[in-house]
Amino acid sequence: MQKGTVMIVITPHPTEELKLIKYQKELIRRLFTPGALIYAHQPLWIPAQFESIEQAKKEIKSVTVLAPEYDENGEGVFCPVRIQTVGGECLESKLDYIHGLPRFARNDEHCHCERSAAIHTNEDLFPLPLKIFRLGECTSPSPNVYELSSTVWKKL
Repeated sequence: MQKGTVMIVITPHPTEELKLIKYQKELIRRLFTPGALIYAHQPLWIPAQFESIEQAKKEIKSVTVLAPEYDENGEGVFCPVRIQTVGGECLESKLDYIHGLPRFARNDEHCHCERSAAIHTNEDLFPLPLKIFRLGECTSPSPNVYELSSTVWKKL
């Protein structure tokens, strides 16, 4: 994101965010290999392809967080996100979830470290529909520091 630009993001309601964080910790424990640096991605924000908060609030019909997958480099984990609009358009986004996975991460029946492979997931959690969430403008006053401003809550 360039300095001065604004990005619209979706933040899960604290109830859903807590579920995502709890599973994030469980997944990190399963993926951990001694000597590896694996960490949870924070904040858990979903970039949205809207020009303003008002447009996003009016247009979003549903937001669904799908089961985690390895990124194409095998160095991280993300959750694909589907954003359905009132006009019937389905926007694709992602929720960055875990970073720093080494290529030698443990490979057992619970985690498969193949490129873009789905991860054994909690089927009671995913897919996770977000019924209440916050929309906001993410600004970056300095590198790796993000603020959320002009926030509004949306209930589906």
